[in-house]
Amino acid sequence: MTSKQKSLVWDFFKKSVDGTLVICQKCQTELKYFGSTSGMLKHVESNHQDEIQMIRNSISENETISAPINYSNISEALNELASTMCANGAPLSLQTTARQKSLVWNFFEKSEDGTQVICQKCQIQLKFFGSTSGMLKHIESNHQDDLKISGNAEIESERIALPNEHSDGPEALNELAMTMCSSSLPLVPQMTSKQKSLVWDFFEKAENGTQVICRKCRTKLKFFGSTSGMLKHIESNHQHDLTKMGKSKIEREKLAAPSKRSHEFEALNELVLTMCTSSVPFSIGKNKHFQKFIHILNPDFPLPSTDAIFCHFASTAKSYREDIKQQLQSVQKCVISVDGWKGKFGNKSLYAMFLYFVDSKFRRTKLFLGIRPIGEPVDVSQIGKLVLDLLIEYDLDFSKVIGGICESRSNVEYFLDRNGRYHLPCGAYSIALIIKNVSEFSSVKEVFIKINQLASHLSSSKFERKLFQEQSKILQIARRIPISFSDTRRGGCVLLAQAYSDHFYTISALSNFQSYLLSQSEKNTLDEFLVCTKPYMEAIQMSEKEDTYASEIIVQYAGLLDFISRRDQDSDIVRFLKKETTLRYEVYLQNDMALFALYCDPRFVYLPDILRNITWSDVEEKVATYCDALRIVNATTSGFEGPPEKKSKNDESYFTKFVLSKRDTTLTESIKTEIVAYQSMIQSSRPSTSADPLNFWMINSERFPNLSILARHILSSPSSTAQTDRFFSKCGILLKCPQKSRVPSTTFNDMMLNVALADLQRGTLNDCDSEDLDDDEDEIEVNLFPDVSDRLLNHCNT
Repeated sequence: MTSKQKSLVWDFFKKSVDGTLVICQKCQTELKYFGSTSGMLKHVESNHQDEIQMIRNSISENETISAPINYSNISEALNELASTMCANGAPLSLQTTARQKSLVWNFFEKSEDGTQVICQKCQIQLKFFGSTSGMLKHIESNHQDDLKISGNAEIESERIALPNEHSDGPEALNELAMTMCSSSLPLVPQMTSKQKSLVWDFFEKAENGTQVICRKCRTKLKFFGSTSGMLKHIESNHQHDLTKMGKSKIEREKLAAPSKRSHEFEALNELVLTMCTSSVPFSIGKNKHFQKFIHILNPDFPLPSTDAIFCHFASTAKSYREDIKQQLQSVQKCVISVDGWKGKFGNKSLYAMFLYFVDSKFRRTKLFLGIRPIGEPVDVSQIGKLVLDLLIEYDLDFSKVIGGICESRSNVEYFLDRNGRYHLPCGAYSIALIIKNVSEFSSVKEVFIKINQLASHLSSSKFERKLFQEQSKILQIARRIPISFSDTRRGGCVLLAQAYSDHFYTISALSNFQSYLLSQSEKNTLDEFLVCTKPYMEAIQMSEKEDTYASEIIVQYAGLLDFISRRDQDSDIVRFLKKETTLRYEVYLQNDMALFALYCDPRFVYLPDILRNITWSDVEEKVATYCDALRIVNATTSGFEGPPEKKSKNDESYFTKFVLSKRDTTLTESIKTEIVAYQSMIQSSRPSTSADPLNFWMINSERFPNLSILARHILSSPSSTAQTDRFFSKCGILLKCPQKSRVPSTTFNDMMLNVALADLQRGTLNDCDSEDLDDDEDEIEVNLFPDVSDRLLNHCNT
């Protein structure tokens, strides 16, 4: 990349720490930064004219505030394209260098929106992406007489000047813009230019680009984008010429070949992942504009065929499975999470399965096992087949599954119950049901009728939505407008109600929205609903975080019940919420998995008044029974395995029964000793609410060998199935594309495994795409509850 003069806008702006914002040093205005200075220039010219004049007076007349853009390579051009698209929402032409106005503009003029050009001779309209080549062809084909009058020599000189040293950048940009118009291709990552291979001193490409011809012996070789075949030909047939040109260069190139192949594979993998996570079609490689775009960036890059892409899906998915099998070999116990998405894959529901376990070093791991379509109606046997098939696929025995986290009263719960496994109702789903039920309470339901009518009206009318947005901007309301959230969004009714409340003055100010305006009593009901449900929304957001533990659910319910009990009990909403909260709280207090998790969490165990009518002694008895079933006599962390046990004889003598009873008593007493010591340690020094409970058990695993194993089994579970829900948001992008919604289920599963593998390699498996908003929605997405914290947990601790 050639150096260019630093733009003078940097005398006004400075970058933020993360480089995503620029801050005006004159007025402290923050602007998003994508690599372009155009937005900063507009800001300076609009708000700081006096400072501009002072700078202009201090520099020469020929200098301008910003040097003309000179695209010396493709990466700079792509950055400019990205910033322009982000700012304007469409692929726009970018000026490359200051040059004389093209003669074609004597024949053409731009349309008002700048996306088309109109021939002034015949009124033909052509699409315009910044290049004049299409207009030149039109003039030469249809207006030869006018061309001679205007000066054919000037047109010809302009044509010759097109492929100059800086033409690759804008040409690649135009091809990318054309590709995006004919497909759904997103912007590609930056690609840096590379040194030309030495083999091209020996070879030249044939006209069709599928062959190369040796300049020395005129041998023709097939060309697929790689230079390895040409290298072999040179070394075998032209050693003398090779020596003259410097064999060391070839050797260096050979050393660089593995790196090149690695980069090509990485680029192919990223292209495949683009198809796995967006609506980009599998046949994008057949798009002539995309082919030309890639050829301009890197002539040696071989574009894969559709069949090659499917083969890549399968091979990468196979690699993922093999890696996961290795990880699962050392698993003692694990927890599964299974959830479904109804009617989204043809006429079938999609079910995805995740697995959680804690390894010997007390590190919690989450793995995606797969996704399968199940025909409606879904029953318990189909869920069981799904679970067992996926476990068999990864060579994991079902006996290692201690239980699962799922939605209450689901087929997954019934399957776990049938097979004697623990089940834990999803905490976020449980709390969301409370909110849903209170929103259908008589007085609140009347309020939501108007709110839902407004949301439906805004969703169906783009004109009304724009009008609403403009009025909100006038009132300086930078919140999401009240458009309905997805049905799968937990607590979506509260978010919609909050959006309505935020824009209440907008609704009041617009005459054609008065039918959706709440009366004063209805507004009071809405305000009370929002105040009472805010802690519930905070609890949902806490439960949906990736680093949660199942132990937090009971503590959250204790905090919610305490909150609602302190409210005015004369309110119908408060009484209804208290009743619903108490009922669901009691369900968790009867759930063994929830109680085990609470006991294994040193942050919350032995807290007073959170078990209501249950005592900690009751929980300790359950824990002792579980640990007794583990049959651990001596725990060791050395990993040494003693000799195999002798084959036992079927001895029913009194002596044998007596000895076995004493051994069992010894084991039970050992567990009780651990329980007493654990209680003593916790009451003397309890970890903070921000501490990781697994760290406690890693440090004290030798002191509490039985309890630490229980902790490894139980604390692998999160408090909700949010990861599965977030995973379905990725699937939703694909299923909107008809081509991808019709692929075989095995291919769809392989695509998802490709995404999971990439996320694992990047350490981003826990990240997830936020829920998609309407394409026309340009409101600022703001966290409606920004103060989500540990206050419920801290409250229970105090």
